[in-house]
Amino acid sequence: MKKTIIFFLLSSFVLTCAAQKYLDTICWVKVNDQLCMPSVGNNTQIDSLNTLFNKYKVHYYQQALPFAHNPELLKIYEIHCADKIENLITELNSKYKSKFTTFSRFENDTSHIEVYDPSDYMWTIDWLWHLKKTQCDLAWDITKGSSEIKIAILDYNFDITHPDLAYKIYPPYDPFDNTIFSCTSGSDSHGTSVASYAGAETDGGGQLASTGFKTMLIAYHDGSRQNVLQKALHACNVMGAKIIISCAGSSLGCYPDSTTGEALIVKEILDNGTAIIWPAGNGTTGAHCGDTISGFHAFYPFNPIYDNRIIIVSGTSKGDSLYYWANSLTFSDLCINFDNFNVNFSDP
Repeated sequence: MKKTIIFFLLSSFVLTCAAQKYLDTICWVKVNDQLCMPSVGNNTQIDSLNTLFNKYKVHYYQQALPFAHNPELLKIYEIHCADKIENLITELNSKYKSKFTTFSRFENDTSHIEVYDPSDYMWTIDWLWHLKKTQCDLAWDITKGSSEIKIAILDYNFDITHPDLAYKIYPPYDPFDNTIFSCTSGSDSHGTSVASYAGAETDGGGQLASTGFKTMLIAYHDGSRQNVLQKALHACNVMGAKIIISCAGSSLGCYPDSTTGEALIVKEILDNGTAIIWPAGNGTTGAHCGDTISGFHAFYPFNPIYDNRIIIVSGTSKGDSLYYWANSLTFSDLCINFDNFNVNFSDP
């Protein structure tokens, strides 16, 4: 099935004579010969091809999808020239038929997209760089989420009086055991930080903006491994959470425990359509599973060994560098941009 989809995508690159207006100077092309790929700058290992590129003033010739995993997608290159790209395509087709295939012209996009720009102070001073780096403002032009989407946060120290969370955390207590949250402003308010990243009120709260925007939050006190399993299942089956997140340390284990029924709990949560997002490591505390010799693995009880639908997240810096363990990428599904995570999110 995957091969069929990839074939369809590549086949769709074929140049057509449709009515769309195309850019005169850019195209994508599939390069089937290693010698035709750029080696130094825009130059290839074939002199005649370099001469042809010089003729059409090619000033950019690089992989279009260098971040792809599929080897066929890695063969797709983008060409920019200062002359008519159509003429270059014609000559490549004529002189290098099997080496260059499936040309794709760029459509001329004349539409103007308004990018949503929140009024929150920390957004305006670019403090929330992670939201811009992940292009949340572009996503907000499509949807700002919905209060019907509930995110359960299993953590500790939630400040429910925080202006960006006061109307987002509901109910204003742990719904599993009715524990009341105390106002815990300060640098140790870990739950406040996690909740703020997930769903701080945007445009109308305090100073923050968040990915979740209009989503609602359900806060649970972190506890023992058994407590976390109880509360995760409660969030899914009773409270209707669509996403479960935990970054708290006390419930993170490095080994499976069959006595807790955790494998069945994981399956029930995921089968119900609720996503589980779990950390690859625990930052500066040094709480990680494994070592540099035997390798690292994700925490339990929500380990993807039970179900590969669990999403494992590793943190990166503003420069997209992994913070602590480079080989955590071997078991991470996503890298999330954040810096100085456990900061004071209380209002000054």
